[in-house]
Amino acid sequence: MSYNKQISSKITSKPPRILSSKILFAYFIPIVIGLSAWLVYDLNQSVDDLSVSFINETSLEVRDIVQNYINDVNRLVLSTTDLNYKTADDILNVKDNNRVYGPILNYLESVTNIVLANTQGSTYWIHKRDGELVNRITKIHENQYERTFYTWKEHCQIERTRIYSKSDTIIYDPRIRPWYKGAVTQNPKDVFWTKPYQFYSIRQHGITAATYFMAENGDTIVSAYDILLKDFNNISRSIQLTPHSYAFIVTADSLSVIGFPDKEQFDEEDSIAKYTMGNVSKLGIASLNMGINAWRELDYSHKPFEIEVDGRDWWVGFQPIVSEDEEKLFYVVMLVPEADFRSTINRSINILIGSIMIVVALIVFIIRAYRRIHTQNEKLRDKRLKISRQKKFIEAKNKQIMDSIYYTKTIQSTMLPSPEQVKGFFENSFVLYLPKDIVSGDFYWIEELEGHYIITAADCTGHGVPGAVLSMIGYGGIKSAIKERSYLKPNLILEHLQLVINSYFLKAHNRGVNDGMDISVCVFNKENLSITYAGAKNPFYIVRHSDNPLLVNDALQQPDIQMQGRALFVIKADRKGVEPSEVLYEFKNNHVILEEGDMVYQFTDGFADQFGGEKGKKLNTKRFKELILAVSQDPLMKNQEKELQEYFMQWKGSEEQVDDVLVMGFRV
Repeated sequence: MSYNKQISSKITSKPPRILSSKILFAYFIPIVIGLSAWLVYDLNQSVDDLSVSFINETSLEVRDIVQNYINDVNRLVLSTTDLNYKTADDILNVKDNNRVYGPILNYLESVTNIVLANTQGSTYWIHKRDGELVNRITKIHENQYERTFYTWKEHCQIERTRIYSKSDTIIYDPRIRPWYKGAVTQNPKDVFWTKPYQFYSIRQHGITAATYFMAENGDTIVSAYDILLKDFNNISRSIQLTPHSYAFIVTADSLSVIGFPDKEQFDEEDSIAKYTMGNVSKLGIASLNMGINAWRELDYSHKPFEIEVDGRDWWVGFQPIVSEDEEKLFYVVMLVPEADFRSTINRSINILIGSIMIVVALIVFIIRAYRRIHTQNEKLRDKRLKISRQKKFIEAKNKQIMDSIYYTKTIQSTMLPSPEQVKGFFENSFVLYLPKDIVSGDFYWIEELEGHYIITAADCTGHGVPGAVLSMIGYGGIKSAIKERSYLKPNLILEHLQLVINSYFLKAHNRGVNDGMDISVCVFNKENLSITYAGAKNPFYIVRHSDNPLLVNDALQQPDIQMQGRALFVIKADRKGVEPSEVLYEFKNNHVILEEGDMVYQFTDGFADQFGGEKGKKLNTKRFKELILAVSQDPLMKNQEKELQEYFMQWKGSEEQVDDVLVMGFRV
């Protein structure tokens, strides 16, 4: 049976017989009533389980929120360690540091101070006050600590203008501060948290997170962030509690309160200020005090437990919050009266009974609606069949598109010179060609005309299909400039190519579309060993294996880099690409005198722009030059190509290739 016939058979099949009302009332309804009675009994027996579950789930949720907050602060503190300080004295550079730490104070209200300190006792301190940034710079001067204050008026997030400064001499040593001593006893880039204390500068309670790292010369630098406790209070107030329950966040060592529940008695700022950092036993909650005593008798258990206070049953839980090295920092303390769960269960029973009545009333309606739903299901089956057909249609279209792309690749491959053709022009040569996608926006071209060899390397806007289409337009433009117009001057070839690009894209350019290409054109004269070159944002390199100077435009040019008797020269391109423009750009020719043994390299920017390495950074032009100079010493071109490709793949690693890659080289 075919698929369509199977579908048709399912659609036309008869619906199952509907249960009669006698069977319904004789069997189904008594079963529902019996099941409901069992559920009511089970609910009355599950108060303990519900209490434990509520405390566990709520305290774990709060623990995770606080733990995530601590982890976020840790990442913020550790971000300081990525800054490159050459020496520990660099922390006293106010302007540079303010550019880094000023935005942090602007966007994070809970961070009130940031401090950098070194082993000599010098400190950088920044604080935001009334829309201004205040700095305190402390350094040793004549065996005393000289402290300088700066106030900066904020114009933007980065630049600020100094208003005034003043200096005085005090006795102050950051190295005796708990945050400093705790940080340097940790492993590098581990975050140390102090006990909560009152910040002297603003008279508010907070906690300090600190770490240490090394400057480039090996000096130790400690970075510390002062965090207000109000974020912990906001977290505890966000906990969804039963009507008469409590939740606090307290310190692990002294059970000092830093987070209060969303209760009326703790709504006023005066009451919060009164109890913050006070022992939780001073809150005057008898059930809480008895719970703490019972918890101590239970050897500080993490499991919820039950106590009785004045004839009322309470459930108590202590959930620890730990640091990176598993040291307890805080506890989430939960106190829940069992009566709250009783009332919840009673409401659940009432809801259950009402629900049963509604269910029985709905059964008849459901049976009547069944036939209508069955009809709708038939329509859904028809839609599924239609969707299946559409899916196959889309798959077929996708195959056509992919076939077209692969055919475009075939066309593009025939357009480019083969390795054998390149060898026919230059015996000692190579081409490294690594498209990012199936088709490429990079292309190269080599042609001989009147004893001159014309070599081009081009990078078109985009990659993939758009880049490939543009590369074919560029290929046609270059071919017409040489084959039809017999241009031997590189600047004329580029200017002709600019006319071709204008003919396709000038109108689109006026609408904001900027399609074009970066390209280098070299015309090599084999008789006198010279190159005439013009480039649109695309330079080329010459590597000379001797101490002889390079003559460019009748002037000596200095090498860009040198290594073991080899020198790399950069022949710079015009800073204008070949792109649509109302005014045609006149490109400049450069005349270069070569000597036997020189290596000439043309390329696009895909190699140098690739991200990778250990830190996921861009390879960059400097590394690319050094790599070219290193591989140029190999006399075999296939080895140079292999070394470049292996270096590129190793650098890229698991990173995605960002652009098409093209590197060409030949020896004179």
